[in-house]
Amino acid sequence: MDKTIKIILIISILSAAGLILYFAKFNNKSSIAKNNEVNKKTYTEYYVPVTNYWSGKEDISINELKNKNIIIELGEKDNLKEILGDVILENQEKSLKDIELVAKEEIAIIKWDSVTPNLKTLSVDKLYLWSQEQDNNYLLKKKIETDKNIKDINEFNPLNITRIVAGGDVMLSRHVSTKIKSLGELAPWKKISDFFKQADISFLNLEVPLSDRYPTPSSGMSFIAPTEYANGLIFSGIDIVSVANNHSANFGQKVFEDNLDTLKTNNILACGGGMNDVEARTPKIIEKNGIKFSFLCYNAITGGLAADSDSGTAFLSIEPWYRDNEANIKKLEEDIKSAKKISDVVIVSPHWGVEYKLAPNSSQQKVAKRMIDAGADLIIGTHPHVVQASEYYKGKYITYSLGNLIFDQEWSQETKQGIILENYFYKNKQVSANIIPIQIKDYHEPNFTLFDLSRLIIEKIKSVSTGF
Repeated sequence: MDKTIKIILIISILSAAGLILYFAKFNNKSSIAKNNEVNKKTYTEYYVPVTNYWSGKEDISINELKNKNIIIELGEKDNLKEILGDVILENQEKSLKDIELVAKEEIAIIKWDSVTPNLKTLSVDKLYLWSQEQDNNYLLKKKIETDKNIKDINEFNPLNITRIVAGGDVMLSRHVSTKIKSLGELAPWKKISDFFKQADISFLNLEVPLSDRYPTPSSGMSFIAPTEYANGLIFSGIDIVSVANNHSANFGQKVFEDNLDTLKTNNILACGGGMNDVEARTPKIIEKNGIKFSFLCYNAITGGLAADSDSGTAFLSIEPWYRDNEANIKKLEEDIKSAKKISDVVIVSPHWGVEYKLAPNSSQQKVAKRMIDAGADLIIGTHPHVVQASEYYKGKYITYSLGNLIFDQEWSQETKQGIILENYFYKNKQVSANIIPIQIKDYHEPNFTLFDLSRLIIEKIKSVSTGF
């Protein structure tokens, strides 16, 4: 064969082999690219503006965020620059631990699942992340492409939010009853009913038994109200009440049992009371949005009817009305541990403390911490008839007393005031605890307060609160 022809054949063979290798490599790259495209997943990351828990600020506009020297969560600079523009500087990034120490007027932006209830979540252009209705128009969010397994991403879903509203002492006897007879049984509830009704779960301390066995007194310290007054609870969408207090048995054991029957008939759960000690200590469970919330309630005030083999309330033995009883406190801890095994969130409401004192006593503080160490997720105190301190401990929120909600103690400003605690849980994690001040008018009617009075009430609470 001619030498020239041989050379041409060799070149042709090598070229063909090169083309085959090239196309094989190209196809392999295309296949990898396609596989990568298949593996890429998109999710939406949500951010929230937060500030110091005691700040009077409630809302911030997106324009304010773009023009304000804000703090941002470490590692989120690039994502937030895409949302807010190049206003974010390197030195504005801080760790979550540092962000928890934001000063009164400082604003930080953090990922939604970094929020804890010792920070105050702000709405953005009047849209509040924890409201289930905000999702479509909420502005602090960004689509992110990732090759991570989607199961490993904690993606925000507003359907996982549960709103729990808690009110303080409700007494429908004495002067309140006089007003109800004149104005109607819904009169005490009209200004606040929608706020409770719109909650997923609404809770309060019912400081009066509902029974038709005796007439309602117009004076004195023993309370009873007719069963028809349950219509106010129904009207306001109340789901569960504590009967573990020092007035639920003012008219004896039969009236106490009437009250249990009245509540049951009207599909309202009675927490902390029962036909025996075991029943009184059994948690009342409400399931919402796939999460089981257990409620446990206890009375630590003299004059209550403690359950044993007969009906009564769950008993807590602590100062000042009883000595701190270690066996009894351990029994409380065991109740909490047992409730935690059968539910996702445990909420404890103790009726305790010293009347008309702004600060909780040392026994309240000690036992509150032991409750949380045992597994409680939120503590809602009642009884002192004034608002007491809040405390943040190991990631959990404590309010020692909500004060009065519906009561007739017109003789002081403090006894005419109270708070409603608005709690938001994302699945089993509490993300917000909002203090909503109220003031009682005309011996019976709680009203939401205007800004200046709200700030005065909140500043009083702040002065004795710890952990924030």
